[in-house]
Amino acid sequence: IDTQILAPIEAKMDEQESQIKDNRAQLDRHRELISSKSDELAESNSRIDTQILAPIEAKMDEQESQIKDNRAQLDRHRELISSKSDELAESNSRIDTQILA
Repeated sequence: IDTQILAPIEAKMDEQESQIKDNRAQLDRHRELISSKSDELAESNSRIDTQILAPIEAKMDEQESQIKDNRAQLDRHRELISSKSDELAESNSRIDTQILA
């Protein structure tokens, strides 16, 4: 019974146990590789951020600031035009009443 039935079963279990060990070792190697690639990817992403995205963002911030300054200047011009328009209307009114009337 031992040599004909149990020994082959035990040999099969030993074989499966060995295969499981090999699979676990391979799994560990994959985990290490993934971790390594993950670190490389993080470094690459960091370089992309600092070398490409950050300068673009800085330029956008600069443009946004310039637009804000331009809007303020535009508002000042509108106020000046409105003021000059009022002065011109008063002047025209005086000319009309004092000279033309």
